Amino acid sequence: MKVAPPWFLRNLPQLPSDRLYQLWVIEGDQPPYPSEIFARSEPVTELSAELPIAADQVASLAVSIEPRGGSASPTGPIVALARPVPLGS
Repeated sequence: MKVAPPWFLRNLPQLPSDRLYQLWVIEGDQPPYPSEIFARSEPVTELSAELPIAADQVASLAVSIEPRGGSASPTGPIVALARPVPLGS
């Protein structure tokens, strides 16, 4: 697995104690791959994650609010979405 470059998230809301954020790796029309589970940091949350697929196959990264311990597929609202841009583009 490859490690994705850091992703910086600002202004994530404080969550109830039974919820955390979860990163999802999205490849085309495939179901999202579950990735890192994390808590918010103040003022900026820095997130790095291992990619379950090759970096050039990643269509987007998403963050959702999930139950503590994470989920096998997204169940909560998506609060951040990014589409990687290849370096040199």
